[in-house]
Amino acid sequence: LSVLSYALLKRYHGHTLKSCHIDETRLIRFLVKLEDNYPDNAYHNRIHAADVLRTVHVMVTRGQLLHQLQVGAPYILGVYLAAIAHDVGHKGVNNDFLVRTSDPLALLYNDRSPMENHHLATTFQLLN
Repeated sequence: LSVLSYALLKRYHGHTLKSCHIDETRLIRFLVKLEDNYPDNAYHNRIHAADVLRTVHVMVTRGQLLHQLQVGAPYILGVYLAAIAHDVGHKGVNNDFLVRTSDPLALLYNDRSPMENHHLATTFQLLN
């Protein structure tokens, strides 16, 4: 996941990384941390994230999705990072299960999209 992420960003969006003043060494470390925080469960794992990233990349490049929307560099980077991190730290169960079992994540996020809140919080924590 981290290798694919960096390769796609560098090869197809190197100008985006430069215009957003992204330090490549820090980016690589962040991507590796993200990959390391994907669990080895049956579906929501690093392979799934790489598949989502690849699909997003095809939509962006061949489908010219972002070009048609006329968005700038930060949005392009955001789309790729969202694909990379969208299921980081996934427990392998759905939100309803977490809520019904009073899982600590459901309690923490007041039963509101506990997995999605967890993915985002984990991503931000890994930025530090």
